Amino acid sequence: MMQCDRCIIGQNRGVNVDDMGAGLRQALTRAESLNQSLQKEVNMVRAISKVFFATWRLDLLLDKVTPVVELDGHAFMWRNGALTVKDAINIVIDRATSEYKDVLRDTLRIENLQVKFRHKDTMELEYYTANMGWIRLNIMVVERDTFTDVVSLLFGWQSINEEKWKEKEHKRELEEANSHLLEALAEAKRASEAKSDFLSRMSHDMRTPMNGIIGMANIAMECLDDKERVREALQKIQSASHQLHMLINDVLDMSKIESGKIQLLREHTDLKKIVESLLPGMQTIAKKYDVDVIYKGFQAKHQYIYGSPVHIQRIASNILSNALKYNREGGTVTIYVTEEPIEGETKKAMFILTVQDTGMGMSEDFLKNKLFTPFARECSEEKVPGTGLGMAIIKEIVQLMGGEIKVESKLGEGSTFKVYTPMELAPELVESKLKKECDDKNALDGKRILVVDDNDVNLEIATFLLENHGAECLVAHNGRECLDVYLGREAGFFDMILMDVRMPVMNGYETTKAIRATNKADAMTVPIVAMTANAFTEDKRKCWSAGMNDHIAKPIDVEVMLETIGRYI
Repeated sequence: MMQCDRCIIGQNRGVNVDDMGAGLRQALTRAESLNQSLQKEVNMVRAISKVFFATWRLDLLLDKVTPVVELDGHAFMWRNGALTVKDAINIVIDRATSEYKDVLRDTLRIENLQVKFRHKDTMELEYYTANMGWIRLNIMVVERDTFTDVVSLLFGWQSINEEKWKEKEHKRELEEANSHLLEALAEAKRASEAKSDFLSRMSHDMRTPMNGIIGMANIAMECLDDKERVREALQKIQSASHQLHMLINDVLDMSKIESGKIQLLREHTDLKKIVESLLPGMQTIAKKYDVDVIYKGFQAKHQYIYGSPVHIQRIASNILSNALKYNREGGTVTIYVTEEPIEGETKKAMFILTVQDTGMGMSEDFLKNKLFTPFARECSEEKVPGTGLGMAIIKEIVQLMGGEIKVESKLGEGSTFKVYTPMELAPELVESKLKKECDDKNALDGKRILVVDDNDVNLEIATFLLENHGAECLVAHNGRECLDVYLGREAGFFDMILMDVRMPVMNGYETTKAIRATNKADAMTVPIVAMTANAFTEDKRKCWSAGMNDHIAKPIDVEVMLETIGRYI
């Protein structure tokens, strides 16, 4: 063998070194290209594995299925040995629960897939499997032939259990929200209808006493020479006025409750007197309805408590009134008060007001769902007056007191109301001399009272009532005038000042503060009592904060006025 610079000759054949180098370079280039392609395949597999837990490639021309990705735990999708396209599709169908098999069988027919992929490259199918739960099968076109028919597909599976759970939870929340919305809408509609009914009833119930007041006033004017007829007309005017007053109070109290502004007082109170003071009026109403009132007495051990007397009276009055109004002719109403000790308490006791009637009773539905609902009434008869607010109001008041109302009722047989209220016990209350002498026309004899009000009618009423009981009255029409009159008299001249609150120039609060700030000897001791239509609890608190001693609400109740005055003079 002979060797030279550029070739090697042996066995009658030569190899060119340059050609061999070129071939090696080409092989390296091809290897690099293959390596890059392989790296792309690896990257693609990695990317696919992040999205799908299993991926198959279906070659429709070769009728061959190749697994691209199958993560650990999901190999059940595959089986040993070669798979045909039909085998693969059958595996998909077999894994699905029965309700999805027919849909998958129809959708995954090759001819149907060709039709579905004619104008798109992807499709999704969601179905449920027994061992993996919810799955989404993503089908993607990999390759088409020259006639645009699909020749290769990629099947990729995703677990969508969490997604379905969230979807189900979202649907549940939407349904729940929708249900609440429908309930709120229905409740708003019921409330609107109830308020419309209330306004209609209020219009009727307010016009009825107004008609009585106006009509009886006209009759009295026409019969001035007939004292008995005038007296009868005036009594009916008083009765109608009381009815109108109660209606207005109902509306105002409900407004306060809805705004959360109702407040309780803590006053020395004779509980027995409050209950028994209602009986004469209730007896009068009972005669109207042909009902007997049976009072079994005040059976409680303690008579005096610290509480909010106006609210206690409101509770008892409302329940008694309903027991009469919703009774039957010849029926009865039984009333009594008892007391129970409160465990661990020595300064409080539980007082129970019981009112039993033999009236029409209430249905189970009304008792459970409507009794304490504003504007609701079991009986819609026009002969039964009222706004339908009373029970809603007293329930709120009782709850504010820390108590509860228990009711037993049977339709057609009657009802029993028991009002449980914890009360703070108080020492015996000493009654004012004036209260005991309420009917004495000289009860205020020799007392000088300054009456302040910007309304001439109110001044006339107040001064008449006071002078009718022996008082000497001076008047002022606003706060500034009141201050001038007070400062113009020596200390001790006035035994009391009755002060309106809402007045021009200076209101009652400002005037009271101005009087208390003067240097007169009696500036801090002269009793100043508000006599105003501002009748809520917070109004009373404002009066006391301004330096007033007490509060009398308009319209004026003579008995209450004399009792209040009697505490101070």
